[in-house]
Amino acid sequence: MANSQEAGSLQILTKSGMEKVKQSWYSTGDLVVKDEKGRYYSRGREDEQIISGGISVYPIELEQLLHEHEQVERVAVVGIPDERFGERLHAFIEPKVSALTEEELRRWLKEQARRELMPKKITFRSKLPYERTGKVNKKNLRD
Repeated sequence: MANSQEAGSLQILTKSGMEKVKQSWYSTGDLVVKDEKGRYYSRGREDEQIISGGISVYPIELEQLLHEHEQVERVAVVGIPDERFGERLHAFIEPKVSALTEEELRRWLKEQARRELMPKKITFRSKLPYERTGKVNKKNLRD
């Protein structure tokens, strides 16, 4: 990872094996970026990264941005197939108030997001599906 814009796979050095204590590298599945001070920041999971029009896009970036909107309570973003770009983002929004509209959210995003982060679809839900661990169940959103 040469700079803060380039994401890489987070790997940890572990001891493995029952009989022989041997060190080996283990991929956590997390994508991270490193800043100039050597700190690491999550860009999401390797299995969530999509390629949209040849550009690597991380759903977590759009999720973090949408969390900044004052009328968004919760959000989950997944990749979906797209004929033109290969993949695009689909944002599922649990609004704080039901008056939030897709048009209003798109206007706000246009000023905040890079082009590749603009979602193809926005779906409002009264409640997002959750797993027992407290994480949004993104598999249920794709079905």
